[in-house]
Amino acid sequence: MVKEEASELGRSRANLSSLPQEILDLVLDNIQEPLTLRRLGQTCTRYHQVTKPRIQQYLHLSFDSRGHIDKLIRAIEPHLSIAQRRQLLREGQHKGQQNRFPRGVDEDEIPACASRVRQLTFGILPQRRSHIYLANRYLDEAFKNMQNAEIVDVGSLSPSMGDHIASMQNLKALSMFLDHQSLFRMYPLRGITNLQHLKVVDHTLGEALAHDDVVLSILFNSAPTIRSLFLETSSLQLGNFLLGWEEMASEADWIYQESVYLSALKSLSLIGLRFNQSLIDSLENIIDFMNLDDLTIGIVATGALRLFPFLGRLAAEPGTAKNLRKLSLVMSSESALQHLGDLGADMEFEAKIRFIASFDSLTCLELKEQNPYPVTIDDGALLFDALWRAVISHGNLESLSINCTEDVGTNAIPRLSAATVTTLINNLPKLRNFEFAPAEGEMEEIGQALSRGKALVSILCCPRPNQPHASTRGPDSGLIIVTEILKGFLSRDFGNFEGNFVWEYHYKLRRISLKHRLWDVASAFGEPGKGKTKPKILTHQGDEERQVMYREVRSFCEDAIATNGPGSEWLRMVTKDLN
Repeated sequence: MVKEEASELGRSRANLSSLPQEILDLVLDNIQEPLTLRRLGQTCTRYHQVTKPRIQQYLHLSFDSRGHIDKLIRAIEPHLSIAQRRQLLREGQHKGQQNRFPRGVDEDEIPACASRVRQLTFGILPQRRSHIYLANRYLDEAFKNMQNAEIVDVGSLSPSMGDHIASMQNLKALSMFLDHQSLFRMYPLRGITNLQHLKVVDHTLGEALAHDDVVLSILFNSAPTIRSLFLETSSLQLGNFLLGWEEMASEADWIYQESVYLSALKSLSLIGLRFNQSLIDSLENIIDFMNLDDLTIGIVATGALRLFPFLGRLAAEPGTAKNLRKLSLVMSSESALQHLGDLGADMEFEAKIRFIASFDSLTCLELKEQNPYPVTIDDGALLFDALWRAVISHGNLESLSINCTEDVGTNAIPRLSAATVTTLINNLPKLRNFEFAPAEGEMEEIGQALSRGKALVSILCCPRPNQPHASTRGPDSGLIIVTEILKGFLSRDFGNFEGNFVWEYHYKLRRISLKHRLWDVASAFGEPGKGKTKPKILTHQGDEERQVMYREVRSFCEDAIATNGPGSEWLRMVTKDLN
């Protein structure tokens, strides 16, 4: 048996190796994960040779503990010339440095792998002061050599990193996490032009967006090309960072100044901003909101009652084409609860509902932190009835995520009843992915309501905290909700159906998850491989022929949203767009 498996593996590998180089290159062009390329390169000599230059296009530099500076040095040194390494040895010595070099070679020659780097990401600096100087020097020398980089994602700026980034001629995407030290190192970035993607996260007291007009200059110099813009700041953000746009346009002496706006922008994310009227006016002048494909509005520090009525008016204008397909909103309003009380929370919530209801073009809607009012508000149910009516006005929705936080103090998150789920499912026939917090006393009825979703592929439920099914404790934890949902599906009346019941003939549902746990659903599974659990069978009471199998994916954990470097949502989006 072992010999047969080995021979089969050998034949499979031989078949892959026999592919023409052009076909193999086409396959490799569609592999964007460095880890996948590394694994492929380990299978045989030929794959190692063809994947090595592609792997060298990705370089991630990071350290989050003391020992990681050794890892940083070892990652950077192959990209430095011998002369650079000798100079760094003179400036400071540390474990991991190479101190022996070949003779009779050009010590100023920059290694070819440095020019191959296309995606360069850098995490945080070490905490020990004795390491900071040497780490900064290595980073400065590395960025100096990697002038062909197209995507740069940095967790902070070293002293001369801004100069090196600004000089990159092929730069298309830039992500920056700016702390107080970075503020005084970002001025050279004003010269960046023709950027396609920009992300700025302000870790200062709201100063970074307006500091030295760097963000404003990058946007102005990239007005015809910028495709995505992500801005996140603290609630202490000062003033209008776009205030100098008109002045820059007049100084540029462009012939058609009325066209000086972000004409290529398709994705916009604004988080933590204070929306005064001046900022809203500036945004209106340079951004065509209704021409966006993707809009994210995170926590609004102040000005929600200005921003959302403004967006609603734009969306409601007759004759305006609505291209917006993806919308993500934070529905809670902590600022309103703090400053305006319950009435302010209601007003902000209603403004967001009216905006959602003012158009009908969405295919993806995400409502985050759905706990906008204390449980003592009498008309809370009426507010949510209005929200569901706004949601179902987008009849082409394929993904609906009502991402809920936990019940905290006197605030309670809305849990969808079977009646509400029925309303949503019946009015959203194209819905494929559905995330919500169920009323757990009605799970079988909710399962029956979900079974009407002919297009449903994935269901994600937000269980109540501190319940057995909300954690991974115990061999049967989590099965309460999953089995109740599946019972609802199995109990559906199929009329005069004859023959064997096959799950896939009736439903497209393949996954059910509870935040941190995932189950695959199918009529049958193959032999469980390594790390896979044995599937269980659920049979409809009274009809043993009607059954379904479900299997927990043990290695699954809810995707951790990396904020910087490989795995970050921004980096995945940019890589996909540029390729």
